[in-house]
This record gives sequence, C-alpha cells and structure tokens, in this order.
Amino acid sequence: MYNNDWIMFSRDEMARLVRLVSAPGTDPEIRERFYGWLERERRDVLVSIPMADKFDEKLKALAVLIKKTFKLK
Repeated sequence: MYNNDWIMFSRDEMARLVRLVSAPGTDPEIRERFYGWLERERRDVLVSIPMADKFDEKLKALAVLIKKTFKLK
C-alpha cells in the first residue's frame, strides 16, 4: 500500500521483478531495467507512486526491498 492505494503484483510479475533487481549490473543499470519494466508493463504503479525517472529514490528503495525480501528459486 502506498498513500492508501493498494498496489498488487501477480506471482509472475513478482518473479520477473525479482529477476530484474537480482540480475548482475550496477545500481543505475538495475534501476533502468526496473523503471523500463514499470513503464512498459505497469504504468499504473508509476501513477500511484510518482517516480520521475530511474534516478528516483523511491525506485531504489522499492528495488532494495524486493531484492531483500524475495529470492530466486
């Protein structure tokens, strides 16, 4: 939940996000992949959680949370 908006991801979406943020790369590369996926697949998330671009700190925090909370199988 962000600002009283529920943001839900399907199991497949979460698996994709975990792979995106866990793949090798620098922090800017990971953010670029993550932001690009959100732009293509889930623009609604960018409306609910306003993020200016791949350098937005909210994007970084979300990527860190996903990487810390979920592991690849």
